[in-house]
Amino acid sequence: MTRPSTRRRTPTGPDRRGFTLVELLVVFVVLSILIALLLPAINGAVRTAKNTAASANIKQIDQALASFKSARGDYPPSRVILYENGYFQTGDAAALAPANGSADMTRGQLAQRSLMYMRKLFPKVNFSTSGAVWTATDSQWYDFNGNGVRDFATPYILEGHQALVFFLGGLPQKTETGFSMTGFAKNPTNPFIPASRVDAAQPASFVSANRETPTFEFSAERLQAVNPADPLAFPGYLDSLGNSLGNDQINFIAYFSSYGNNAYDPNDVNFPTEADGNLVAPILSRFNVRFPVRTSASPTTSNLAVSPSPNPYTTSTTNAATVGYVNPQTYQLISSGVDGQFGPGGQYKPNATTGVLPYDAANTVKSDGTPLNEANVRSREKDNLTNFHGGRLD
Repeated sequence: MTRPSTRRRTPTGPDRRGFTLVELLVVFVVLSILIALLLPAINGAVRTAKNTAASANIKQIDQALASFKSARGDYPPSRVILYENGYFQTGDAAALAPANGSADMTRGQLAQRSLMYMRKLFPKVNFSTSGAVWTATDSQWYDFNGNGVRDFATPYILEGHQALVFFLGGLPQKTETGFSMTGFAKNPTNPFIPASRVDAAQPASFVSANRETPTFEFSAERLQAVNPADPLAFPGYLDSLGNSLGNDQINFIAYFSSYGNNAYDPNDVNFPTEADGNLVAPILSRFNVRFPVRTSASPTTSNLAVSPSPNPYTTSTTNAATVGYVNPQTYQLISSGVDGQFGPGGQYKPNATTGVLPYDAANTVKSDGTPLNEANVRSREKDNLTNFHGGRLD
């Protein structure tokens, strides 16, 4: 009788098993949970790093402004009107046209304030209030914008972000990609001579390579004009935050000077209004009051007038008879933060028990008449960075 064989058969191939659909779904769910847990931490770390870099940049500008004051005797003004023929027309009664239709000083008043600073910062330069210093037949002039053209027909105004670049960087020079700052010429009677000939109309002799080093080295890739095609265009310094929200989003570091006497002028920085249209009727008041003020004496009124942003920060309510300011004798540097919105500005309370940015439950009104809670308006400022508060304003 034949006994059955006990030898095991060798398998013809490996026993391969794949993942079942359920197992794959479990893996995907676990990975999704892990990603969801990690993303906030990663985003938070990136945001913190960006804020730290932006704050460090503001501190660098702080140091440059201190150096500028040490060398020239005062901080730069945050709005100037410039006349390339040297004739500052202090009697000009033409009203300036600020954003949102609110009141402003006259062109002559701005010329008077600008002249006071230009004479102090450049004491050997000849500026006149009675007639032109330079004419079209002269071989030089005050080429403040460095474009090589005698822009005698009309003066031009540098707002806060542009004035900061001008006084700390000197004359701008257009490049293929934008601008570079060339410092001021080492000519005490005319430091506004360009570094190189940039236009055929400019005399070849009216250039100077002998120049002062800029007080602050502005990164060329962050120098930009709102309208580069404008022949009088002058650059501001782009904020490292809030400039990636859309093709039309251009944010500069805002600079407000107190003029050394607690006299901030919110008209010094009139950026385009924020795109969501949450602005109400303009404030029809004197030029140095354009930030949020109530249109009624009642503290609970729902009518809160809001001017275009940004606005300098105050230590008291903005509708008070006497408004106190943060940094009353120096200046304010303001970054819009990652959201690209400055917010309305005005009162800032660093020691408030319910938050550093004050607001109440009263509704303000949008330009179309629909209500808007004030808390939502002030919330735009929470991520703002400034030179007077370490870190975000929230």
